[in-house]
Amino acid sequence: MILPLLLLVYSSSEDLKEKQINWVLVVSFIVFSLLYFFKVYGFNFALLGLGAFFCSIIPLFLVVVSRERWMGWGDVLLAFGVGALNGYPNSLVAIFVAFWVGALFGIIALGVNKKAQTLAFGPYLLVGCLVALLFADRLIAKYYSLIGF
Repeated sequence: MILPLLLLVYSSSEDLKEKQINWVLVVSFIVFSLLYFFKVYGFNFALLGLGAFFCSIIPLFLVVVSRERWMGWGDVLLAFGVGALNGYPNSLVAIFVAFWVGALFGIIALGVNKKAQTLAFGPYLLVGCLVALLFADRLIAKYYSLIGF
């Protein structure tokens, strides 16, 4: 699990500095995320497919609708790798946390600097991935208890 996380950290730092994600890094991250997933869960393609799908569908939608003005293809691929690393349903926690933390920092950035600016989404995917890896089971159980499921 260390190698995929190191690749995600490095990709996120590149995104933060350059506002672009290196394709070699992101493809390597996806490959090592898939290897980790298969090691942990076996060849459970339902968990893998649902995790990668649910984690990358929102960024994919934003890229297509905005014609890459709001988000780029590197973010879609990073989200796919995060979904593959976490599987389903933990990838839902990852993408939920990533968007909420990104929104919080975006609001703070707008408050500090009124000019329109861009934010790199990679670091927020990293935060979401780490939260999901460490706390997803507890967060999902708490959510189910709150809704009475």
